[in-house]
Amino acid sequence: ASGGRNQGLAAFGAQMPAVRDLLEQNAGRFKKLPVGPVGAYINIRNKEWGLAIEQAIGNGVMHSFIVDSHDDRHQFEKLMAQHRVQHVPQVLVMRHDTNPYSIAESSLPDASFTRMIDEISFSHPMAQQACVDRSKVESSILVADRKEGTEIMFSKHAPPPRNVGKAFAKDGYAYSVRDGIQMTDYPTVDASRRKLGVDVREQVAALEAQVDEKRQEFLACQSASKEIVAAANQFERRAKEIGKQMKSARQQVQTATRLLDDIAAEGGLQEQSVEDQLEEARQLDKEAEGQLQKAEQLRDEMREKERLIPDLQRQMTELKTDADALMKSQEEAANLINEAFRAKQKAGKRLELSRKAVTAIEDKRSAGVAHVEELKATAADARDAATNALPSGMEPPDVTGQKIDALQHKLERWKKKRKQTKNVAASALDEAVLKGSLDEAQAVLNDQETRRSNVIADKDALEKARKKRSKQWGKDRRSMSEEASKSFDEQMRLRNLAGQLNFDHNNEDHKSTLQIMVKTSSVDESSNETTNVQSLSGGERSFTTMAFQIALWTFMDVPFRCMDEFDVFMDDTFRRQAVNSLLQACDRTQSGQFLFLTPQDMSSMLDNDNRTRHIFKMPDPRED
Repeated sequence: ASGGRNQGLAAFGAQMPAVRDLLEQNAGRFKKLPVGPVGAYINIRNKEWGLAIEQAIGNGVMHSFIVDSHDDRHQFEKLMAQHRVQHVPQVLVMRHDTNPYSIAESSLPDASFTRMIDEISFSHPMAQQACVDRSKVESSILVADRKEGTEIMFSKHAPPPRNVGKAFAKDGYAYSVRDGIQMTDYPTVDASRRKLGVDVREQVAALEAQVDEKRQEFLACQSASKEIVAAANQFERRAKEIGKQMKSARQQVQTATRLLDDIAAEGGLQEQSVEDQLEEARQLDKEAEGQLQKAEQLRDEMREKERLIPDLQRQMTELKTDADALMKSQEEAANLINEAFRAKQKAGKRLELSRKAVTAIEDKRSAGVAHVEELKATAADARDAATNALPSGMEPPDVTGQKIDALQHKLERWKKKRKQTKNVAASALDEAVLKGSLDEAQAVLNDQETRRSNVIADKDALEKARKKRSKQWGKDRRSMSEEASKSFDEQMRLRNLAGQLNFDHNNEDHKSTLQIMVKTSSVDESSNETTNVQSLSGGERSFTTMAFQIALWTFMDVPFRCMDEFDVFMDDTFRRQAVNSLLQACDRTQSGQFLFLTPQDMSSMLDNDNRTRHIFKMPDPRED
């Protein structure tokens, strides 16, 4: 029974079961236990009228709670704040009555119409009173389609039927006439997210089918991500092979360098040996260029793989958007959607690891290019050294007419002589100095590598913290905007008005806008609304300004708050309500001082106030 009860409440918001339990646990704090959400006490007799009836009642009434007095409303808001309820439901103040309204037949539409009040049953009398007082369901009729609605309400030959305020079609369109003006209201309720006249099990089954579809899309995206990871691994293996080839080339260059050093120590060589050394240097240069070309090819292949990453990211973003929409549409399927969301987060982490692997491979490629440049420089130095090793003015030996055996004999003698010279030169080298220079250079290299790693780690940590704070700031900004708009509307409803603050948070702060919307009636859905505050009367404009300031005080932690001549354009009714609102705002604030300056007499406004207030009255002007 509890599960079914919570399931029904959750249709009006994920937090509703917890709010209802919280109210029942603290029933002693209220004169009468709040009733709500109102929609939970509404049943319709024919499901085909569900969308039209939900459109007529409105989400504002269906999601609200009804309290018996303003003191109970204060206790309700205080209880929600103490338990940090994020989305506090709207509160309606109506004197609780155990008997439903008795509506006379003469005040209802003709029985030949399908009357909305006849198609609704209420399990609590306060739900009926709220729908009658706030939504005017007793004066609404139901029609089959839009054509019938226009024929009844917009007839050229006759006025709208007696006691009929609005006609609602099955698809949610509403037709009415006000002050001789024909008005058509478009549906604002999403048919897929209705709460009245729907089978929750059917909605859950539909959501499960959507979740399965999104899961298949996610698996396809995950497969593509695995292919990229495999390509990255293959790229890394190729990079290792290139590193081995570069190492071999470096060893060959070192061998060539030692030979050139031996030649320089010998002081002279034959032309043929110089050409051999030059040929070896050219060969090393060609090998280095080949390695560079391979590195370029690998870089091109890696760029092709990187082009796939934005597509995967877009697919991930689309999956996340769809999953969030499913979570909001029906809370009963929250477990399945959360499972899909967690799987998507894992895929995002894997994609992030793939991106990091790609970055590491790119770093290795850059290091490989740097090594190739070093090899090219070494080969160039070897080529220059071989050229300079030939003594100035020395002509190549003339071997014309000499036999091959004689030339081979000379070559053997030269090799023996070079070996002897090499042994003598090697013994003369100061190995300690060379080793010390090598160790010093290696220490400098290690220190630079450590610094580089630390800088990269700090950069990544700062970037992660920045993104996290930016995301949290965006959430806080949206939450505060909603809270400010709700507080503004609550203040306006104290004078039977309604209002809304529309914040447009653009990415650039200087382009963000704020629009104030005011409706002249909080109970009549067809009342006039305006975004131009100057078009209101003096009292309405002053009260709107005061309500706007009270809504913003919640987010302003300052020691002093001052208002000057806030009531000069208000009549006594507006002034009394404005003063009560300001005093309630003072009581809700634990710290700070409030200064209200007015030329009016405030003593009569505090007759029923039992708190200590200080009124400072200026002395009358002197006549001299």
